Amino acid sequence: MFCPECGSEYRPGIERCATCDVPLVERPHASSHLRAAAQAAREADHDADPLTTYCGFLALDEARHARDSLRREGIRADIVIREAADADLRDPAHEEYWLRVPLKAFDAATRILGYDEAREAADAEDEPFACSACGQKVSADATSCPRCGERFEE
Repeated sequence: MFCPECGSEYRPGIERCATCDVPLVERPHASSHLRAAAQAAREADHDADPLTTYCGFLALDEARHARDSLRREGIRADIVIREAADADLRDPAHEEYWLRVPLKAFDAATRILGYDEAREAADAEDEPFACSACGQKVSADATSCPRCGERFEE
């Protein structure tokens, strides 16, 4: 099986090109050799721009959605599937899905997908909490509980 776009060869049973996302054909087209050379040049460019881990996902479809959003904006992204760090290897696989992007596109990916670790940490600091003395919901910037008067440490 061959990709009519880039000329990549695939084993039987695979139906779509992983790079071009087009249906595979039985025989390579005559122009596939030119496309294959162009693909090799693109891959050489990709190798010059190292990938960095952007963020992780618990579900493959979420990782694919994020990758597709980046592709629409012209940013290449790879999904890496790996075993969870705390997984017991005797149990069924516990996979994590990690999105990797070119280092130079990291900031653009952050703008497109909206993931910003510093912003999320700041948002978490602004979340209300429960007073340890009476359970009253208290704003994040409070120094004491409005119900019981319990004083909070900074």
